[in-house]
Amino acid sequence: MTNLAARGKRATSTAIPIGLKSCGSPCSYPWAGKDPRREVDPRPAHPRRILDLAFVAEALVELYAPDEAGAWLYSRNRLLAGQRPADLIGKGDVDPVLQVVALLKDGAYA
Repeated sequence: MTNLAARGKRATSTAIPIGLKSCGSPCSYPWAGKDPRREVDPRPAHPRRILDLAFVAEALVELYAPDEAGAWLYSRNRLLAGQRPADLIGKGDVDPVLQVVALLKDGAYA
């Protein structure tokens, strides 16, 4: 038991987590000064977009080898007005990508 604990006082630690250096300023820590009530989690759509990407990728590997499917996702596509399918999925606009994949499956652009 430490002397502070024996006297009933609360010990406070000024230890810096391993790997972090202090410059003496409270703003040197990424979490310093943040009000959790004002923070908004920008990630609620990420799980949905990941699932959309997985769904499209699964459909593409029925048509292409995995490396070709990856190239298709990250290449500009005329049927998507020159946009990359992965960019559209990242923006949450998966429907046009699914329409193009359906056209490919139907053999319209084989």
